[in-house]
Amino acid sequence: MVDVSRLRVLLYETPYDPHMNLAFEEAFARARATGVVGDTLRIWRNSNAVVIGYFQEAAIEVNMSVAEARGIRVVRRFTGGCAV
Repeated sequence: MVDVSRLRVLLYETPYDPHMNLAFEEAFARARATGVVGDTLRIWRNSNAVVIGYFQEAAIEVNMSVAEARGIRVVRRFTGGCAV
């Protein structure tokens, strides 16, 4: 259970660079897993991006021609799960 009185909240985001946002997410998860940092809640957003899971195939999950035509980036996170 997380002690919310000791929860660190981070509001840093790079909304126009979803690759950087996901790099931060991976770095925080790895740092937390090894005990380098404590529990952290990060609030962030991306502009016009589809984030797919590690094991997903972009061409199956996303209409790539529509994404390209609308300037929507398709990026992969380091964990599994569905597209968002």
